[in-house]
Amino acid sequence: MENVINESMGERIRILRKKKGMSQELLADELDISFKHLSKIERDEVVFSVDILRKIADYFDVSSDYILNGSEKKISKEEIMLWIDNHYVIG
Repeated sequence: MENVINESMGERIRILRKKKGMSQELLADELDISFKHLSKIERDEVVFSVDILRKIADYFDVSSDYILNGSEKKISKEEIMLWIDNHYVIG
């Protein structure tokens, strides 16, 4: 898989979905989440759970590292938390 570090998590998910020719509605059904939630995920408007991350990675047969950082390089929990702190306002 190509290195797509400059893309956001949501963009990577959208690209994976479009490569399969899927609508947001169909993928949301497959992941057992609402269409609105998936739409917000793809626009990077929400922080999604590890469970949803796992479902997405499993569905597209990619690693969670690919979804999180655009490469197969393993990243630590601390790096993930730092990235979330720098990109999202939680609260």
